[in-house]
Amino acid sequence: MKKTRILSLVFAIVIGVLLGVSFSAWYPQFRYSRWFNLIPQELEHTDYICVVVLSEQKNYIFHDKKLVAKYIVSTGSKDRYDSDRTLRQGVWRLGRRMEEGLAPLYGPRLIYLEYYNQIRKEFVQTQKAFHGTDEPYNLGKATSMGCVYHHNDVIVELYDMLPTGSLVITVEK
Repeated sequence: MKKTRILSLVFAIVIGVLLGVSFSAWYPQFRYSRWFNLIPQELEHTDYICVVVLSEQKNYIFHDKKLVAKYIVSTGSKDRYDSDRTLRQGVWRLGRRMEEGLAPLYGPRLIYLEYYNQIRKEFVQTQKAFHGTDEPYNLGKATSMGCVYHHNDVIVELYDMLPTGSLVITVEK
């Protein structure tokens, strides 16, 4: 059984190289496990984990390490504003939530992101958040002020689906 699995893996890599397709494209689970390995050992994995891939402008939603949804987002812009608002790579968790009194810019829901400081071994509150947008035409492009914009219907769904404390990983690829 193990030998068959190794042979199929080698075969997929060879075919991928011949076709110019990356290994990650052939074996998405390999890519996903690479993302999960970015979570520091001292943190427990949560039932839901979000992976925001900056180069793709996508948010991958996992439940029990199985992909359950994928959404187009807009993350921080490098040059749209006076300063670089690029969302940094790292580990975050979902924090405080808001659904009332939001400016139209934020859409119908907002979930703050807390950044994991690996030196201090603790989460730190930030002004970054998952939220909706009044600029849906910018989804798929890095145009935000540093947050992760979602389509308004999607942020309502995520607000209801994702528990506070769920981990979020931001990666370039």
